[in-house]
Amino acid sequence: MRILVFGASGLLGSFLLPHLARSGHEVIAFRRQPGAAGDARGLEAQFAHAIDEARPQGVVNLIALTQVDACEDDLALASLLNAQVPEMLSRLLGRVPGSFLLHVSTDQLYGTAGPHPEEDFHPLNVYALTKYHGEFPVLERGGCVLRTNFFGRSPTPARASLSDWILGEVAKGATVPVFDDVLFSPLGLHTLSRTIEALLLRRVAGLFNAGSAQQGLSKADFAALLCRHLGLSGARLEPRSIERLALRAPRPRDMRMRSARLADALAWQVPDIHEEIEHEYPAAH
Repeated sequence: MRILVFGASGLLGSFLLPHLARSGHEVIAFRRQPGAAGDARGLEAQFAHAIDEARPQGVVNLIALTQVDACEDDLALASLLNAQVPEMLSRLLGRVPGSFLLHVSTDQLYGTAGPHPEEDFHPLNVYALTKYHGEFPVLERGGCVLRTNFFGRSPTPARASLSDWILGEVAKGATVPVFDDVLFSPLGLHTLSRTIEALLLRRVAGLFNAGSAQQGLSKADFAALLCRHLGLSGARLEPRSIERLALRAPRPRDMRMRSARLADALAWQVPDIHEEIEHEYPAAH
C-alpha cells in the first residue's frame, strides 16, 4: 500500500513510518517547507502538491498543535493545525479516487466521568475544541478518526513520551511528580501502529476510541506499574493533584475510553495495560 503520512516527524510519526515500511508498504513522509505553519493558503498548496505527486492509497494525518497551553495562547494556529488541516486533506484527497484518510485525534475531548464511549464530548480547553472540529470533515468524507493516548520508547530524543519522561527522571534519581487524580487508558506505540495499519488496509471508516482496557488507571498508577515492571524499586514517585499546577488551560481529569467499537471492527480484544507496558518495555531490557 502506498501511504502518505502528514506530521511524520512527531513522536507517533517517527515510530509509525518505520513500522509501516517494515510491513512492506511504500511510505512517503510529507515534509513541510519552512515558514508555512501559519499560512493556510501556502500550507494547502503544499498539501495539494504532495497528494498529486504521491497519489496515495492511504493517508495518515498526525499534524496538530498538541501543546495544550499554547493552543490557549494562539487560537488561530490551533484552529489551523487542529481543525483546518484535516478539512484541507479530506477535500484535497478528492483528487485521488479510492484514497482513504485516517486522522488521529485525542482523548482530551472527554471532560466528564468515564469510561467514555465515542459519543461523549465535553471540551475543557481550546485544544480539545479545535481537535473536535477537525474530526467532522474526515468523518463526512468517509474517513477514519482515532481518539487515543499513547506511550512507549520514542525513536527521537526531541519527542519524549510520558513513559520516557518518567524513566528519564527516575534514572537521574529525581523525585517524579505523577498525578493521582488524572485517569486515562493509554496504548503502546506498537499496538497503536499495528491498529493504524489494520484500519488503513481494511479501510474502516468511522469514529473510534483506541485505548487499553476500559477500567483505565491514574497517571500515578501507570508510573508505578512501569517502574515495578522494570524492577526500579528505588524510584521516587510523588503522587500529587493536578490542581497543584498553575496551568494556563484546564485539563480533563477522566479521559478513560471504551474501545469496544474498535475491537469489534478489527475483531481483536482490547489490550490490557500490563501487556502494553511489556510490549513497549520488555523486562529483559
